[in-house]
Amino acid sequence: MAPLVNGERHLSLLPADDSHPPRSLTQREGETTLSIGPHLFSEAAFAWARNHIEDLLRHIHGDLVGSSGSLIAIDEVGPLELRGEALEPAVSAAIEAARSAGGPELILVVRDRLVDKVVGHYGLSDWSAILDL
Repeated sequence: MAPLVNGERHLSLLPADDSHPPRSLTQREGETTLSIGPHLFSEAAFAWARNHIEDLLRHIHGDLVGSSGSLIAIDEVGPLELRGEALEPAVSAAIEAARSAGGPELILVVRDRLVDKVVGHYGLSDWSAILDL
């Protein structure tokens, strides 16, 4: 999730807790950035999120395979991921895990205008889509 905190877009883990406070996506001086249109984002914030997704996948694979209730939601998959940036390769790893027997359920949030591109890029034609929430 990427809520606004003090006027800045942040990455958040759910459930939120004190050990994992939201991370600002705002680029700071000297940081490596990712850009999409006029927007600049902190690569360090995306690296933090990727690490948490990958840690969660390792935990699910190592400890919880076959158990009910394993769910990962990624909000959102967009143009940066389609370029192999931002939350990649963690998005691809989550999709691969969800396809495996006993893997987690996976929810990907995608803007309407990108659904077809995301479906094609990740080979999700056999997945269910819920539109217009």
